[in-house]
Amino acid sequence: MAVRFVLVFLCVTAPSAVFCDDQPRWQRLAIDRVGDGWVTRERPPREFLPEEDILKIDKKKNFLILWEACTRWYSFSKHKDIAWDDLRKRVLPNIEAARTSHEFYSIIKDLMRELKDFHSWVNNYWKGDLGWHRPAVVIEQIEGKAVVTLVMKGSEAEKKGLYSGSVLLEIYGDRVSKRVEYLRHQMRAYSSERGFLAAVYRRLLDGAKDSQVKVRFLAPGVREPKTIELSRSSSSKLSFRKPSFPVEEEKHLWYGRHSSGIGYIRILSFEGREEIADEFDVALDALKDTPGLVLDIRDNEGGTGTSHQRIIGRLLSKEVGDTTVYIKNGPGSEDFYKHESSLKPTGPWQFSKPVALLLNAVTGSAADLFAARLFGAKRVLAVGTTTHGNLSGNCAYVVLPCGLIVRLSIGYVTYPDGVLVEGRGNTPLVRVEPRLTDVWKNRDSVLERAIELLMAENPPEEKSPIVP
Repeated sequence: MAVRFVLVFLCVTAPSAVFCDDQPRWQRLAIDRVGDGWVTRERPPREFLPEEDILKIDKKKNFLILWEACTRWYSFSKHKDIAWDDLRKRVLPNIEAARTSHEFYSIIKDLMRELKDFHSWVNNYWKGDLGWHRPAVVIEQIEGKAVVTLVMKGSEAEKKGLYSGSVLLEIYGDRVSKRVEYLRHQMRAYSSERGFLAAVYRRLLDGAKDSQVKVRFLAPGVREPKTIELSRSSSSKLSFRKPSFPVEEEKHLWYGRHSSGIGYIRILSFEGREEIADEFDVALDALKDTPGLVLDIRDNEGGTGTSHQRIIGRLLSKEVGDTTVYIKNGPGSEDFYKHESSLKPTGPWQFSKPVALLLNAVTGSAADLFAARLFGAKRVLAVGTTTHGNLSGNCAYVVLPCGLIVRLSIGYVTYPDGVLVEGRGNTPLVRVEPRLTDVWKNRDSVLERAIELLMAENPPEEKSPIVP
């Protein structure tokens, strides 16, 4: 999304920043000075690390600079009803009592988690964070259970009898619910509880590379649970289950035809720019004669919104209203720049047949924006479950004297009628939640329902999913 808002940034002022030609770029792009701290539009280089010696950190001073920067620039203070003065009074004694740098930075991490904002976090302190490796399996929350939905062929997990459809009962001897609450304090904040649960179940077995994790599970068709140890040898990068029909695989998306003739395009992520729109053009050309199209953005965690207008424009016959972006342009509570735009037809031709959009609670960030824009255009029949709802629109970085960098949301996005997307998410008209029996039968009930609706002679008329 960052590139989409570059021009909007020009409206942001720097009330008290002082600029010099020999300053690094992140300081030249500052929008505010708060004591000895900076609020800047550009993240300092990755080698920029915080002070590790607690005796060299003025704990109270650094905390109050961050607190002041948040009161001036955080975009959701009013929406989330954040009582900043009460927060300062409650947290400051803990800050002053911190005995180590890790304890000090951990308190600040917890403070950022309180914002319940996926796009606001401590940016350059990772000690104590959850590792990014796991056994070669994918776990999802289904019917309140931790269900294995994918096991890599030939993996250690498969050899030890952990199959798709298995239900995890214990991890390290503790119930899954206890592991979930432990991980709540290891992961960054999430903008909704559904978004957190969708993420945490996928990370239940995550940890340091090549470390061991002990799990107790019940395999499908087996009466007695089994306990095994697995090595965390795979990256935590999200894996996607393939549909039952053949698909062409591009870098950012898959496309193919269901046996019904309905076209299918799955956008895996928006971690790309115009390249995603280029791939979409190729896919749409290949599916030009289909009677309908399934656009699948389940498990799409976002990226940038650069390709959105070109992709959505291929589905439009006329210009329509777009989402509205608000970005802080001053330290006052009402200092926001309002950026309005529209969506227009793009490409040599437009796909005018019915389109179903598949969603789930992992769908977030730029993917949440993509869904919101299609909802606002009233162009799709959405099927699945409500998205994460983590859509800030833009950010700044608070750089503290101790070297800690905190990413902070300074913008927000609304539907054309002014309703906020953050926290609320995009709710599909047709709710279909995967069941445990779907996993056992290797069935995608969300996709199947979308196909049924597209094939029906009179599919349900799409209504606005926006409920103020």
